[in-house]
Amino acid sequence: MKSLLQKLGLLHKENAGERRYLTADEAKPFFQANGVDIESVGFPDISSRHSHPLMSYWVTFQNINASPVFVNDRLKTVISGIYSTQAKCSYQDKSGSWHPGDESYYTFKIDDGSLEINPIN
Repeated sequence: MKSLLQKLGLLHKENAGERRYLTADEAKPFFQANGVDIESVGFPDISSRHSHPLMSYWVTFQNINASPVFVNDRLKTVISGIYSTQAKCSYQDKSGSWHPGDESYYTFKIDDGSLEINPIN
């Protein structure tokens, strides 16, 4: 998986270590190559990532895997991994500064174009 992401130019080095996530925009070509439109498949808050700063979210993907599966002599691809969202500005302190909200994590699986998503507690 790492080499595929490197070939697509989606795995970047940051400082001394490797970054462990991809932004939604960075992950989009990977999903498109596997026949999935991340904008319409149903990920929560994904359409809000480019909204007004007070209503937008950081959206990231981690541990993305695409696995070929044979079902009834048909090859299909199942994509799974971890999806996270975080409100960029969820509360304002007494000085008027805005602060990000808590991050929400989900496991996800996309099978035949259908998204299954479960919160990680």
